[in-house]
Amino acid sequence: MKHKFFLIFFLPILLSAMFYYEPKDLKLSRLEVKNSKYDEALKIYEKLSKNYSQRGDFQYNWANIYMKNQKYKEAVDHYRLSLSSTKYNIKKDKIYYNMGVMFEKNKKATEAVAMYKAALLKNPHNLEAKHNLELLLRHSKKGKNNKKSKKNKQNNSKQAEKKKEQQKKEKKDNKEKEKQMIMKAIQNKKEKFLPMKNQKARVGNVEKDW
Repeated sequence: MKHKFFLIFFLPILLSAMFYYEPKDLKLSRLEVKNSKYDEALKIYEKLSKNYSQRGDFQYNWANIYMKNQKYKEAVDHYRLSLSSTKYNIKKDKIYYNMGVMFEKNKKATEAVAMYKAALLKNPHNLEAKHNLELLLRHSKKGKNNKKSKKNKQNNSKQAEKKKEQQKKEKKDNKEKEKQMIMKAIQNKKEKFLPMKNQKARVGNVEKDW
């Protein structure tokens, strides 16, 4: 029974290890990556792409080299190819996680969130994806709150400016009204001391000295 259990669960792993083949050039590329010679490593992958493009590990490692070379768009493209590969597939939660990191590097928060969620769907125990997702959502919420606060400040500032303009206008109108009232009062005072129309002026007695 023990031997049967061993064959069922460990034989596929042993067989895959036995038949796994890594070309010498790919081993060389790993050394180039180790020495931070990413351009040289990319040249090796481009040279071998015709023969090994269907291998998931090939596309995954190619994407990792692009990532280290800070070519995030190209890295995402090859991670996608790794997802659709038919041989030597990499665990999909790792691929989705790396794609999330690439999107985050490119400041595409929405896409990054989607990738981290996809990684957790494939593997709920992917702690790195969970951690990054929580940070990203927290940062996104904080950004929305800051944006809302900024908008409120702008609205309050506009309202204060509008109120100030209104007060200025009212003050100007009041001054104009006060000026008109003063002018009207002066006019009434003048009219009070003027003789009425068709009224002859009084002529007093004139003393003569002769």
